[in-house]
Amino acid sequence: MKLSNLCLFRLIEPIGLDPEALAEALADHAWNPCGQFDMQTLGWHTPASGIHESLVHAAEGRMLLSARREAKLLPASVLREHIQQELSDFEEQHGRKMHKNERESLRERVTLELLPRAFSRSQNINVLIDDKSGWLMVDTSSATRAEEITGLLRDTLGSLRVRPPEPVSDPIEHMTRWLQSPANLPREWALGEECEMHELDSGAVVRFRRHSLLGSELDSHLAAGKRCVRLAVDWHERASFVLGDDLIVRKLKFADTVLEEDTNEDAAARFDADFALYAHTAVALADDVVKALGGESETVAAPAPANSKTALEPA
Repeated sequence: MKLSNLCLFRLIEPIGLDPEALAEALADHAWNPCGQFDMQTLGWHTPASGIHESLVHAAEGRMLLSARREAKLLPASVLREHIQQELSDFEEQHGRKMHKNERESLRERVTLELLPRAFSRSQNINVLIDDKSGWLMVDTSSATRAEEITGLLRDTLGSLRVRPPEPVSDPIEHMTRWLQSPANLPREWALGEECEMHELDSGAVVRFRRHSLLGSELDSHLAAGKRCVRLAVDWHERASFVLGDDLIVRKLKFADTVLEEDTNEDAAARFDADFALYAHTAVALADDVVKALGGESETVAAPAPANSKTALEPA
């Protein structure tokens, strides 16, 4: 297993279930393949398919879940082509154009007729839960997709109180200062080779990839008032990632020296060791990101006691 992105959420109250009880709850919302007329399906799938069959993989107090999403691929161009042919046939037969409600009904009918022939694409999205540290992380670079997964977990559990971390200070200001001078970076952080800068008033955007972030070229953009909204950094020589102003950690890559720490040849033991390694690093990284941005207020950072019963708060 691996984690490629971290969409971070703070647990306002812990999940409060042991792995067995959580797996039982997930089973009621297990993933099923798309039927003939389904556009998409979403449900829980085993995170270690072929190795462990449980819907929850647990180690050191942390739990790994995996949501599986299958979506039919129905290109808009194909749909338009079939609808246009139907419209032409209708006009030829009836001597008039379709009314709006007739066009809407036609679109629904054509979509249903094409769905059984559409290809589908599946995606597994891992979810890391650590009640002790108060983190829930979704392995996606999309905030919309993360909300979809937390919504599935909320439906599964009946209640899920989470929210994105709320740093004391503005991430854009921090990343801009780091880009202006590497000396401003947190200890054992270093600039990577990617950034994105915005002119907040005019909307101008400049992106650098595989490019040194030191030099006069970037300085000129900063002097013109652009601010950094995404920045690649190397973290403690253990991982690299791109941090966004939305606090999503993207393009997470672990250093070879970290991956070499696991030398197990048995698949099950290897998965167990990988999960422990990735989970431990992800939690430490999330803590460090929040700390680098000035920290959070105590009321935001601290999860409520496990036995508290409070109202649902959307992600």
